[in-house]
Amino acid sequence: MLRLIYYQFNYSKRQWLGTVPVLLVSSLIIGISLIGIDSARSISTNATQLFQMFIFFGGVTLFLLISNLIHFLLDIFKQDYKLWTISGANQTQLSFLIAGQLVITSLFASLIGNLFAIPLTSYYYHFLQQFVGSEDLPNLVISVDIKTFLLSFITVPLISGIGGYYYARQILKRNALFEEVSDKKLTLSKIVKFVLSTILVTIWIICIYFIFLGKNSTTYDITIKSSLTLLLLIIHLLVIQAISPSLQSNLIRIGLKWCLGHHYASVLASWNILYKPMYFKGLQTSMTMGVTLISGFLLFVQNAFVGNKADSIVEAKVSFVAYMLSPIILILVNVISLTILDSEQDMRDMEQLETLGVSKRHLLWISVIEGLLHTFLICMVSFLFNIIILGVVNKVVHIMNMDLKTVESLWLPSLIISLILFSFIVVTKISYRVLR
Repeated sequence: MLRLIYYQFNYSKRQWLGTVPVLLVSSLIIGISLIGIDSARSISTNATQLFQMFIFFGGVTLFLLISNLIHFLLDIFKQDYKLWTISGANQTQLSFLIAGQLVITSLFASLIGNLFAIPLTSYYYHFLQQFVGSEDLPNLVISVDIKTFLLSFITVPLISGIGGYYYARQILKRNALFEEVSDKKLTLSKIVKFVLSTILVTIWIICIYFIFLGKNSTTYDITIKSSLTLLLLIIHLLVIQAISPSLQSNLIRIGLKWCLGHHYASVLASWNILYKPMYFKGLQTSMTMGVTLISGFLLFVQNAFVGNKADSIVEAKVSFVAYMLSPIILILVNVISLTILDSEQDMRDMEQLETLGVSKRHLLWISVIEGLLHTFLICMVSFLFNIIILGVVNKVVHIMNMDLKTVESLWLPSLIISLILFSFIVVTKISYRVLR
C-alpha cells in the first residue's frame, strides 16, 4: 500500500503540490505555537494561553479547510480513482491512498514551516508585547528542543492525514463522484436539507426574538444577549455554508442578463466561474465565512466592550490576534491553494481559447474580471449578513445604556481582505495562464 501511495503521488505530484501553501502556513502557525508554549509554560500563564489559542484555532481551521481541498482534488482525479475502483479498490483503500498522498505533501511542507517557525516565534511574541506590555507578557527566551520540534513536525501531517481520510471516506461513501444520484437518494437528500434548514431558521428566529425582547439592563440580561449575538454570528456561518454557491451563481446569472453580457472578458469570466462549481463553492464559502466572522466579531467587540475599561481596546486587539489571526491567514492562503489547483485544472480550457484566437492580453483581462467577480460577491454576501449583526449589536449596546461607537467594521475588514484576495487570485491565475 505504501508503494502504491508513493507511485500515485509521483504520478500526480504537480496537483498535490498545489496544497503546499495552506499546509506550509499551517506548519508555521503550529510550529510557532508549540515553540511558544514550551518556552513560556514555566514563566507566564498569559503567554502560554495566547500560544494555545493560536494553535487551537489554527488546527480547527486547517481540519475544516481540508474538506474543500479533498473535494477539489477528488474532482480532479475522478477518472483515475474510478479506474482504481473498477480494478477492485474499495473505499477504505482509496481513502488511505488519498490520505497518504496528503501526508507526503504535509511532511514536505511541515519541515520547511517548522524551520521558519523558530525565528518567527520571537517576532510574534514581541508583536503581542507591544499591545500588552512586559508586565502581563514578560520577556521570554525562545528556545526549541528536539522533542518540541518533532512534535510540531508531525502535527500537521497527522491532522492532514486524519482529515484527508475522514473527508475522502465520507465523499466516497456517498458515491458522489462516481455514480449518478438516484431520484430516491435525491429526494431523501432534499428532505434532510429541508429539515436542517428549518431547524437553522428556527434557531435564528429564536435568537433574534430574545435579543430584541425586553429592555432590561441587568448583568444577566446583557450576558445572555451578548452570547446570543455570538451564537447568531455562528449561525450565519452555517447559513453561508448552506446557500453557497447557489446564491452567488444566481447573482452572476442575473449579472450576465443585465450588465455583464456586454464584454467578452466578463462573459468568459462569468461562465468560467460557473463551469467549475467545486472551486466556486470552496472559494466563496471559505472567504465569505471568514470576512463575515471578522467583521461581525469586530462590530460586536468594538461597540459592546470598548469603553467599559481603560484597557478594553488592548484586550480587543489581543483577542483578535489570538483568536482570529491564524484562521484569517489560513483562509487567505487556502485561496492560493484552491486557485493553483483550479489553474492546473483549466489549463486545457485556456489552450482551447488560445487556439480560437484568444491572446494573452485577453486572458489577462479574463483573470482580472474573475478576481473582481469573486471579491464583489464575497463583499456583497458578507455585507448583507453583517447588516443584521449591526442591528443586533445596536440593540445590545442600547441595553448597556451606550451608543454605537463605530460602524467601520461593517465594511473596512471586507474591503482590506477583498483587496488581498483579488491580488492573490489575479497573480496566481496570471502566473499560470499568461506567464507559463
